[in-house]
Amino acid sequence: MTNEEDQTAGKTHMSWSWLRMALNLREKIKLGDKQIIFIWAALVGALGALTALLFEMGVELVQDLLTGRHGYRQIQAFQEMASQDWAWCIFVPAAGGLLAGLTLLFTQRFVPAKATEYMEAVALGNGYVPPKPSLLRSLSAVFSIGSGASIGREGPLVQSAAVVGSALGRFFHLSAPRLRLVVACAAASGMSAAFHTPLAGGLFVSEIVLGALTIDFLAPLLVASCAGYFTMGLFHEPAPIYQLQQEVSLTGNQHVLWCVLLGCL
Repeated sequence: MTNEEDQTAGKTHMSWSWLRMALNLREKIKLGDKQIIFIWAALVGALGALTALLFEMGVELVQDLLTGRHGYRQIQAFQEMASQDWAWCIFVPAAGGLLAGLTLLFTQRFVPAKATEYMEAVALGNGYVPPKPSLLRSLSAVFSIGSGASIGREGPLVQSAAVVGSALGRFFHLSAPRLRLVVACAAASGMSAAFHTPLAGGLFVSEIVLGALTIDFLAPLLVASCAGYFTMGLFHEPAPIYQLQQEVSLTGNQHVLWCVLLGCL
């Protein structure tokens, strides 16, 4: 045999060796249904966190464009605007409200599908969350939040993460029960990424959305929630996305008494 034939035979033998090793590894590591759902939970958890990060970047972009203050937290940006020209504190929320309203009007007129809340899709539906109306509503929320409107911030963020989970599950033709669980995992990831609460994110979706705290539901939800937490930690500062930096001057017993009074009220 020539040198060229020897090299070809050697490459063929090496390829068969790798293939044999892969087959042996597959025989030893048999993935059951539970292992596969954990893989889905980790994947959807990471994607949910990235979706939450994109949502937050959109809010910051709208705030920077409307206020002209780059790198400021929302309260700080409006405090500076109020100190320089109070009229901007009226114009910015009005402009954001106009953009949000036009987005919702466009959705109502030109998008025939109705938005389905992720809670309804998980608890009552088949796991399908229509992407277009949900994402357009989330865009409307981005305009509102970025312009200083006082609306629930975590709702549209978690809804966006659920859209991504639903779209991925439908792309791979998952069954309805598994698709519902995947959407729930995406919602838990979005909740965890928003507040940096990996355990609370999974517990909230399991107890409030699914209405059950069984290990079959809770385990993948916690995997997705922790995956979202770690993914967010790679790209974002180790603090909740939405936080209000407000100095509290009350200390000691006085602080405790005010908290007790507030609790009684």
